Amino acid sequence: MITLTLAFLAAHPPARQVFPLGSKETAAYEDLLKDRDPGWDQAFNFDIGGGTLLSFVPVKSKERPETRCAYALVESPTKIAAELESTTPSSWACDEIDAVGFPDLDGDGKLDIVVVREFMTGIGPTGAQPFTVAEAWINKGGGKFAADETLNESLEKKKAKTIGDVKKLAKARFGK
Repeated sequence: MITLTLAFLAAHPPARQVFPLGSKETAAYEDLLKDRDPGWDQAFNFDIGGGTLLSFVPVKSKERPETRCAYALVESPTKIAAELESTTPSSWACDEIDAVGFPDLDGDGKLDIVVVREFMTGIGPTGAQPFTVAEAWINKGGGKFAADETLNESLEKKKAKTIGDVKKLAKARFGK
């Protein structure tokens, strides 16, 4: 379970605007993320309402330091609001992020986090060909998010490729 310092994240509506990080933000976050090899080319700012901005930055995983299979939600140049580790097998190498969304997957009124990205295994005749995997983290309230293993296994098994696919499978999982 991941504890957020931004308890208001759950209480705000989904992102209204998404835009790239500028050089000003990148420079400001350098010290905060210096050991995490940030993926600036796939990072972005988003407005979660009321003028509240967060930055979504792919970072080097603490569990798999050879890849950027983790995500940091950055609140300010000195504060990471949350870090989300990928739940995919360690033999998969993270590649491009295709989509990020903040839908309410379990029908509890709180915003959850979905990341759709491409991976590669590097093994076998199709190992160098990317494949899409979606992952979800459920907002447990009180500023805590947790990967839902049952939902994530279903997303992988059913080959969910869009946030819409994730929403449909979440509805089947949670009955909402």
